[in-house]
Amino acid sequence: MLRFWSYWMGATVLGFVGGFAGGFLTIGLITGDEGPEAFGVPFEVAFPILLGLASALMATLQWLVIRRRRPSLARWIPATALSVLAGIALLVVFETVIGRPATIAASTLSGALHGLAVGAIVGTAQWFVIRDFDPSRRWIKAHLLAVPTAAVVGDIVGFYGTGGIGTIVIFVMWQALVAPTLYSLLTSKPADEEVRPAPAPASEARG
Repeated sequence: MLRFWSYWMGATVLGFVGGFAGGFLTIGLITGDEGPEAFGVPFEVAFPILLGLASALMATLQWLVIRRRRPSLARWIPATALSVLAGIALLVVFETVIGRPATIAASTLSGALHGLAVGAIVGTAQWFVIRDFDPSRRWIKAHLLAVPTAAVVGDIVGFYGTGGIGTIVIFVMWQALVAPTLYSLLTSKPADEEVRPAPAPASEARG
């Protein structure tokens, strides 16, 4: 379990944190710290794009960890990347309609609400990939607990610090919280795997 968790978190940090922070650093170096606006791309557009790319890289590295136990789960990559993008799009709409939280209480409530939404979207999309190992939908339930928790902490960090750091906290904490559930599911027997009776002894077969 500890080895799987360390590999999983390594994939998360290298993939998401490396991709997300590396994307912004690259843009900063190219534009002289002017940001994506130097290319005529508003920050509100560039931010979700970088989140999506970082999520795709994270999902790819996570799949390399998963395939050590379940080689057939390549759909994990598009399921994760697309569902995270859907969750981000929902969050952008949410902030456009409601506006950014102005108080720490509002930020905490916002984190819990959008955490529930993103957790439901991503957890369900990934569950369709691993549902043979999860008939009770434990993976979705784990997301409905982990993502709101991580989002509340990350939004508080973002409220007092920067949104980028808060986003990193959300993703790292989220993946750390759901990793034990995924390990339990991947090491379990598939739900549709039938228990076959032992073959009859040769003497009975001849009789």
